[in-house]
Amino acid sequence: MTPFNPNPYAKRQNAATDQLIRGLFCALLGLGILVAPHFMAAGGVRDMLAGSWLVGWFALGLGVVFTLRYLKQRNRGKPGSR
Repeated sequence: MTPFNPNPYAKRQNAATDQLIRGLFCALLGLGILVAPHFMAAGGVRDMLAGSWLVGWFALGLGVVFTLRYLKQRNRGKPGSR
């Protein structure tokens, strides 16, 4: 038996907020991977980060998609929007 929940939409709102947090974190991580080699001294770690450019672009793209999905869900709930 599930407990009484006075606000049945709270779980959905928390999920949407989690999606925004995931999106921002992924985008920041991707930007960090792409930009970090330009500010590092020459060495093995710099070469490794420079070689992982594909991972950086993937994380940046995934973060943008998560953030856009959050914004789309948020706008869908407003009156007068489709």
